[in-house]
Amino acid sequence: MLATQMSATTRGCTMIEEQGRMELQPNRCLWSAEYGTALASDSCTPGDGVAASRSISIPSSSSSSSSSSSSSSPSSSVYHSARIESMIQSRNLFCDEVEFEIESSKVHWSELSSTYHDPENDRKQFEVLKGHPQSGGFFREFEGLVVGKKIGEGAQAEIYEAGPIVDINDDLMLKVMKGGCSLQSLQRQWPCGMLKNFLASHLGPLSYIAGGTLMKDERLKNRFAFVMLRKWGDLRKLIDLRKLRNKNKQVPPFTIKQVKRLMLYIAVDMDILHDKHDIIHRDIKASNVLVFTSSAKVARFLEQDEDIVINAHVADFECSLGVVGTGFWRAPEILQQLKDGISSSHLKFTPKTDVYSYGMLCYEIVTGSIPFDGQAVSNYDLILGGQRPVLPCGLDHVVKDIIVRCWHPDPTLRPSFHDIAVQLNDTGDWYSSFSQLRPVP
Repeated sequence: MLATQMSATTRGCTMIEEQGRMELQPNRCLWSAEYGTALASDSCTPGDGVAASRSISIPSSSSSSSSSSSSSSPSSSVYHSARIESMIQSRNLFCDEVEFEIESSKVHWSELSSTYHDPENDRKQFEVLKGHPQSGGFFREFEGLVVGKKIGEGAQAEIYEAGPIVDINDDLMLKVMKGGCSLQSLQRQWPCGMLKNFLASHLGPLSYIAGGTLMKDERLKNRFAFVMLRKWGDLRKLIDLRKLRNKNKQVPPFTIKQVKRLMLYIAVDMDILHDKHDIIHRDIKASNVLVFTSSAKVARFLEQDEDIVINAHVADFECSLGVVGTGFWRAPEILQQLKDGISSSHLKFTPKTDVYSYGMLCYEIVTGSIPFDGQAVSNYDLILGGQRPVLPCGLDHVVKDIIVRCWHPDPTLRPSFHDIAVQLNDTGDWYSSFSQLRPVP
């Protein structure tokens, strides 16, 4: 695992050259049929509170613990999402389901570093990339590629469906980078490990990327796109649809078995990115995880059925050097740098900043909510002062332990993804067959 801090200027590359305070908050717990028995104690353990502020406070090494109290209420349940409530109320304002999903997702779009615009040389630059000996065939023309309808959008790109082509007998999707950014600029956002390990990656997060191309479709002409194997959708979409389906009731989006399985899948992929490919993601969150299940069970994907196996792959690291994370998913050391005025291109991300963000992603999986829903994303002092989201009462001790350790203010005291994967893999026999397919190193 990498232990040193590296900035975007030292980790980036092109095909031509390298770019080189925990506070106990007493309150009454809620019934949790999923994560434990009915708990009616006068206080919850640290990390288990259900508080009106919906946060707990973690001390820095120099601060002392203090206590405060607040009573729980239905609106303050960790499973109640103000964002989902807003989505329920605004759904009828949209005629198109995709546009509704895109608009609802903007609250957790990534923040991007600055780029420059010089589109004139993109075709010439693409020809250079295609012929470069180190490209490994990543850059190419995808003959017969037919672009379908738009199915998603994020801060960096738009997602379109595409059918199978001659040499790829799978449904595809296109991650088409938005206009205003030249191909040469995009190159600086690609992590070196992605291109270097493209051909050798038959399993893990690189395996669903088929390559990169310059679009010829008139709607998208001369925009660069990643061609990818299509999955059902992203994890945030699945969470949102499940919560919309149950009308934002105070229940978790997944069974505890599914929670652990998802956490394991993601931890294994992240360990591969870090340890095998030397890639720091910089933007771990549910919307950057693709999910899928067997074709026979897709129709029941939104049901909270223990028998439905939800597979997951970490995604959206392809232009990781062009993002600076998302809101409160970001580690306190990143927020401190931003508060200190360090430019986005010089922020120092490490494997342990990804681990912190993974903790926030696990919070999404456990509760269905986004971190500090409704708080101003510029309120860095919320995190720097030690606040963390509240976890459910009676939460499985392994899951809770992992999340709390990931949220530690000291990066050196956070676990590695290898450690997380081993801990999760040891929690039940249901992972045995999975481990044979995607072995924990």
